[in-house]
Amino acid sequence: MKKIIAVSVTLFLFFILLGINVNAQQEEKNNAKSTDIKVHKKQLISDEERKSLDELAKGKMGSGARSRVFQPLATGIVGEPIPTTGERYAIVVGLANYNGTANDLCPLVAETDEADVSVFPTTDPRYYCQDYDSIHMKDALVNQYGYNPANITILRDSDATKASIVDAMNSLQSKLDGDDEVVFFYSGHGVSGNYYGIVDGEKVDEAIYTYDGQFIWDDDLKAWADSLSVYREAFVFDMCLAGGMNDIAGVNRVIAMSSVENQSSWTYTLGGGGTSTSGYTYSEGLFSHYFVVSGMTNMQADSINLLSQVDSQVTAEEAFSYTYPIIKTKQAPVLSDKFTNDLLLGH
Repeated sequence: MKKIIAVSVTLFLFFILLGINVNAQQEEKNNAKSTDIKVHKKQLISDEERKSLDELAKGKMGSGARSRVFQPLATGIVGEPIPTTGERYAIVVGLANYNGTANDLCPLVAETDEADVSVFPTTDPRYYCQDYDSIHMKDALVNQYGYNPANITILRDSDATKASIVDAMNSLQSKLDGDDEVVFFYSGHGVSGNYYGIVDGEKVDEAIYTYDGQFIWDDDLKAWADSLSVYREAFVFDMCLAGGMNDIAGVNRVIAMSSVENQSSWTYTLGGGGTSTSGYTYSEGLFSHYFVVSGMTNMQADSINLLSQVDSQVTAEEAFSYTYPIIKTKQAPVLSDKFTNDLLLGH
């Protein structure tokens, strides 16, 4: 009898290990069969364009500006708050400094020994090749919407590997219940390609591009979003081809995308880049600069809604409605809103 039990246990463990190995091999096979992969890099607006957009942003808040109708537009009616037992969580990912230099959102001089480090506060020029969209988003969630910093996972630059992002997603998934709220934010390069095994019928799929040159496809993000037991979700993508992430759309889910599916996204400032109006700067996406910094943190989007209502709080729809007319000549943002009324994060 003991021999039979031992053999059974051995076979059981063998088939478990075989299953794990098959799953790993299948994932590797799927990635290997992905074809026509292309990385789409953000581009930099000029100093003149930056000044012009900033002036337009100021004008939007001037007399009569709130009466203009932009589509889509916030209603001014805030939806129901999350249940009192609910927690708020966020995964915030931002990349300016990719592995190597080919895909960096920084001038090459800020990545090499050729940089004149005597003009830097530090002798390490890589210090200037940093993403700041993720920092700004985290600050907005904490300071404007009351998120607990302990519930925010922030992955910047070299920390934003595929394994780290997937681990954060899996870890968060195990913590959630039906009363919680989740925000997923990504700023970096976009990827297009034919993803082996896709189920959405698209000939070309989109993905986010991680520090180590790997991809997380929109189908995988959708599967993760659909698996979450939460009250509501918000996704923000600042990347080229961002509109393709619309596949993630779902009930009680808002997705703010920096550009349409076939369009590049731009950067407001490049990490390490000098401009005519400032010294060395951190990297900011054009969409994130207005959506997060101006719209949310600086409250410029308050009252950009159909009711012209000023309530000292900015919903996701208001931030989008504020950003859209400012940057639409460079890139046309897209909003997928399947949330009743407007979504006030953390409300």
